[in-house]
Amino acid sequence: MSTDPAPDPLPTGPFATLACASCPDLERFLVSLVGEFRLVDVSAVTLALDRIALDVGYVRGLDPAAQLDAMRTALGDLRPLPAATLDAVAIDRVLERRAGHPVLLAAIHVLAGRRAGVPLGVIVAEGRPLVAHRRGREAVVLDPADGARRVPGGELPVDARWRCPHQVAYHALTALASGAMERGDVGLAIRAAELRLDLPCDADSRTVLELELNRLRARLN
Repeated sequence: MSTDPAPDPLPTGPFATLACASCPDLERFLVSLVGEFRLVDVSAVTLALDRIALDVGYVRGLDPAAQLDAMRTALGDLRPLPAATLDAVAIDRVLERRAGHPVLLAAIHVLAGRRAGVPLGVIVAEGRPLVAHRRGREAVVLDPADGARRVPGGELPVDARWRCPHQVAYHALTALASGAMERGDVGLAIRAAELRLDLPCDADSRTVLELELNRLRARLN
């Protein structure tokens, strides 16, 4: 019996289609990610985010710090979870259970903030997803996995960088692949690793991702 790894699947699904866009809409992108595994109630996702925005209230005229304080009030109960199962990175389940992987918690802050008129973005510092205000002279940052605690500027590592929707999806899929392997779910880990290859990356990074995928597939032989 041949032990050669199976060829990479051609990108044909909605996730792959959005991944080809230069800057896909974060909400649609995260919904499409879950859709690669199972059906998603898109209307429930929309309704949950709308409700959070209502909890945030009208904050358009407030300064960045006050706006993040309002976000903390609305989302401070979110709980971090390791990405051992799909539910930890599935936006519908994270919204339903108010718990998920930190990168999804950060994404929910951004999406709810967008509805409330608060311009937020995801940054990652030393592997930790954070939420930052996109306006203001000084960085105003909160940690979505720590009760939306304000992160003083002095605590921010120098490697903190903004993350686009592609990078948010990559972070979620990498966490899922790792967590699934730790739990012994090789099939889930393989699917997460396959989807990572739909994301744009340079040639060297693609080679590394392909090697990781082939190692996972070898576990099934």
